[in-house]
Amino acid sequence: MDSTSYIGSNGFRPILTKNDPPLKNHPWASVDNSALLSCSLVAYLVTFYRTFQDVETLLQTEDDLHQQELRRAQGSKEVGQPLTWRLLAYDGKHFSTRPLQELERIELGDMMWHKIHYGRYLLVRIVSRPTRITSIRFIGQDPSGRAELIELQTAVDMLVETGPELDALYPMGSLLAIREPHYVRCLDEDTINDSHRKRIKLTKVSRIRVESPSDVVWLGADDQLVSELTWTSLPVCPTTETDAQRLTAEQAKSIGDGRLDKGWLMAAERAYTEGLTVDSKHIVLRLDRAHCRIRLSRFRGAFVDGEHALRGLLDAMRAEEPARANMAHSDLLQKAYHWLVLASIGLRDWSVAHEHCTAFAERFPDCAPALDLLAFTQARVDEARTGVYDWPSIFRGDLQPGGTRNVVADWVSPSFKVGRSPTLGGIRGVIADRTIEPGELLVVCKPFISVDLKDRDLRPVTEVVNLSVQQCFPEMAYAYLVRAMVDKIKDEPRASDILNRLYAGPKYSDPELVDLSAFKLPGALGDTEKEDEPRDVDVSRLEGVRAFSSFATRSAVINETLPFKYGRYGDQLCSGVYLVPSLFNHACFANVSWVFWGDIMVLRSRQTISPGEELKITYLPGRSLVRRTKLIGNLEIGLCDCVLCKEKRLDPPNRRTMWSDYVWTSAYDEYILGVAEIEYGKMHRPKRRTLKKVMKMTRSIESTYDPRRSPSFMPELFRFYNTLSGLHMNKVTGGMKDPVETLLLMEQAIYWKKRALECCGFKGIESDGRGTMTSSPFTYETRCMSVGLSIVSILDSMDRKEDAQRWARVVLEMHDIVFGGGKETLVVLWRGPLDSMNLLPYFS
Repeated sequence: MDSTSYIGSNGFRPILTKNDPPLKNHPWASVDNSALLSCSLVAYLVTFYRTFQDVETLLQTEDDLHQQELRRAQGSKEVGQPLTWRLLAYDGKHFSTRPLQELERIELGDMMWHKIHYGRYLLVRIVSRPTRITSIRFIGQDPSGRAELIELQTAVDMLVETGPELDALYPMGSLLAIREPHYVRCLDEDTINDSHRKRIKLTKVSRIRVESPSDVVWLGADDQLVSELTWTSLPVCPTTETDAQRLTAEQAKSIGDGRLDKGWLMAAERAYTEGLTVDSKHIVLRLDRAHCRIRLSRFRGAFVDGEHALRGLLDAMRAEEPARANMAHSDLLQKAYHWLVLASIGLRDWSVAHEHCTAFAERFPDCAPALDLLAFTQARVDEARTGVYDWPSIFRGDLQPGGTRNVVADWVSPSFKVGRSPTLGGIRGVIADRTIEPGELLVVCKPFISVDLKDRDLRPVTEVVNLSVQQCFPEMAYAYLVRAMVDKIKDEPRASDILNRLYAGPKYSDPELVDLSAFKLPGALGDTEKEDEPRDVDVSRLEGVRAFSSFATRSAVINETLPFKYGRYGDQLCSGVYLVPSLFNHACFANVSWVFWGDIMVLRSRQTISPGEELKITYLPGRSLVRRTKLIGNLEIGLCDCVLCKEKRLDPPNRRTMWSDYVWTSAYDEYILGVAEIEYGKMHRPKRRTLKKVMKMTRSIESTYDPRRSPSFMPELFRFYNTLSGLHMNKVTGGMKDPVETLLLMEQAIYWKKRALECCGFKGIESDGRGTMTSSPFTYETRCMSVGLSIVSILDSMDRKEDAQRWARVVLEMHDIVFGGGKETLVVLWRGPLDSMNLLPYFS
């Protein structure tokens, strides 16, 4: 009895048949009488039956959802509360590794719920308009006339909202094959009511869930897999043009140009690609597609198109008379050189970019963009060779050719190598090859893959629930990072090899021990005559890379006045994969610091590092021991054994959790220094605290520490001591005081500033009050910078110029350890505080 014998006129069929497990080994499986078998097992099979929903009803339901999302995308207010979309990240998402030619076709009527149909492919045509929720979804109809919901979970065009552009990317009538389809019945798109953070009640829906975009193969109407099929036309099915003739190159160009004018970059690229399938040597189509791809950050494809166009133009010019050829092809040739240079810059292959830019400038010596880009690429070549950067320009974010900012060449110090960690059980780590001095530059890099949503206003908000690490990530850039990886692999298949070398979590084997050169960017080199074979994409592994090897960029912001604080990142706008930094293992009290300038990540040593010692960074800056321990446990990193954690574990657990009761110290510290948040036009004023009360509280907190604790590792006291210093200075500025009393108050303010530095591990304070840098690393480096500047300011107010100058040197040494670049960069970065405290003369 085959599976089709169960299917009746109303579409009923069981999920399991006699020949399918678990029935094939059941005692009743030997019964040959089909009617007897059906009657005997009706109670057993009833839970496995399903019906195919009426196609008209299915299309109407999906169209209602489409209209709702279309109104949302167009800004219309929906009835009800604002929503949050949830994406689930989990291990074991299926992806096919077999080519389409090796698979056999299966129809919807032969598929089973909750089963991956290995060795088969499903061929469907799109018969509804696509809708974007947490996936791209549409109704697909197979040749037998049955239809089902199709969900593309990791589509690269997820940033395209429901509407005309998405319709152009998934036009009705398009044909596609899904390799080894996964048929499921589960809750519909996961949505949360933002007002109450409750999941909206949803019904279970059948769908074909495609978890890897590489499992989708687009087909043409003349494809052999399609041309031999007979399609069943249903009256309720929308008109589809499955037998439409292929567009000509000129028609495709016209469609692409129209889409480009509307800003539909992905749809425009799709049209140009269709034209190039007809005429692969069409130079204008190549240039137009290269332009689209540059704007989409698909630089490898743009480089290939630019190479093809340039080669074709030069061949055509050699075949014509020179003067006539130059006049006929000049504009196209200039465009080809320009796109080729920009694509090389996007690939960050600076030597290739400079080579093409030199040829560009030689052929068009009066072209201003060529000359600007020539100087720009030469500067990047020098950076990549020497590791010397114009830090003031980076800190300022100066405008560069093409309207860009903070584009630099990657550089990695030769002072370390990839090796086995001596302290973490021999896992892969970064090991010093020679003695590394404090503040030494180790790594400068841009993200290999990133998502920047600064220019997008995406609603509803999208968050990730990562089941593997039991965490929820509300950052939208983080949510879309896997799709950015997929897009990168699609554009540059060699990127897959690099991503596979990154740590993706304990569910995957430990990364192989390879040389640092294995993490160099693929660059522009390669055979541009043939397209690289597309790669099969393991989405679960990419989600692991996102969870364990990505960074949320936190660009440093220095307030106009003190204290220092990072930019607000409740709405983190950028998330990325940084190759070499991802090789560094974690320590809460690390010997390497990192900071972002825009999306540039810079790593420096925080202390002297000996040969053979492992270099580590902190993954969780500024978190409490309790919070760090929980997150480290979720990430399965293992218990941190750094000196800071050892010190804090000396305290009883009940004392570790008490610090949350004193978060007011941060707000109060900001208030007395005049940098508190502005609320309703006025500075936020926290509850008043007297000097006597804060002093009593501080002494009480000090008494809770275990007597074995080192005073250099009590950073929780930093804000208390800084608040005490501020309260003393408030008395100085609060009215007429006796000069002697004023000096005593200022001395006390300096004393508490020094105590604040000491509790963070800073030991550069001599008994005579003079400052000299004698120890590193220390916690809260940039806040210590702020405290150091405050000490300089108070000493200057006391007319103790020599002591102030000594402390200015201490501040400069601190700055060079954290940020580098000497006085010039310190003045650029801290110009606001220096101006407000009149301290510029000390750093001139």
